[in-house]
Amino acid sequence: MARSLKLENGVFIPSKFLFSLLMIVAFFYSALSISEIFEDYVEDEKTKNFFNKLLYSFAIIIPILTLIVIFNLSI
Repeated sequence: MARSLKLENGVFIPSKFLFSLLMIVAFFYSALSISEIFEDYVEDEKTKNFFNKLLYSFAIIIPILTLIVIFNLSI
């Protein structure tokens, strides 16, 4: 079983946790940026709402799947 904490030079480095946090922040930041583009350039409210919901769904699903794969790796 892989451990998420490594002892390197006497300091514990939670690399999987930090990478997971980075992934979550990066996906939500990109989703926020893309939703601002939708707000500026998409005129129809229904289309805008649909794409925003789809975008936020992907911003939740993709990081979760990525984190599952990362934590199941035995590196």
